[in-house]
Amino acid sequence: MDFYIGFLAKTWLNVTGTFYAKGELFKGIVGWILALLGGRPVDRSKRENLVTKAVKDFNDNETHTVLLAPEGTRKKVNKFKSGFYFMALKANVPIVPVAIDYLHKVIKILPTYYIQGKGESEIEEIRQMFKEFQGRIPAQGIT
Repeated sequence: MDFYIGFLAKTWLNVTGTFYAKGELFKGIVGWILALLGGRPVDRSKRENLVTKAVKDFNDNETHTVLLAPEGTRKKVNKFKSGFYFMALKANVPIVPVAIDYLHKVIKILPTYYIQGKGESEIEEIRQMFKEFQGRIPAQGIT
């Protein structure tokens, strides 16, 4: 559901961007549509370095934007994965967190976060930015 809401918000705000998804989704007409929407396949069976791939995309395109889905959308997680952080750090670009708050039925663009290279403590700071928002399935949210 987050994908659909996020895509509608992205379109309404006129934001162009790339998202990465597992390669299996890029088959047939669905794959064609995902590519048209800005999707780029990732082969999870290989140890592709997605961070390196994203940084190259940033370096090759001055207006490159990566859109990433939140954690906990399919199963309970207790911490953010760090890929988004290292993409921003290595590409030297800021993070613009966006929250979908299902409880209040709002999408909120949070303050731009400029990476300083402090690692896990910064990932935790970013995670804390989302604490006040409720996901579609609250039991799967990060606590």
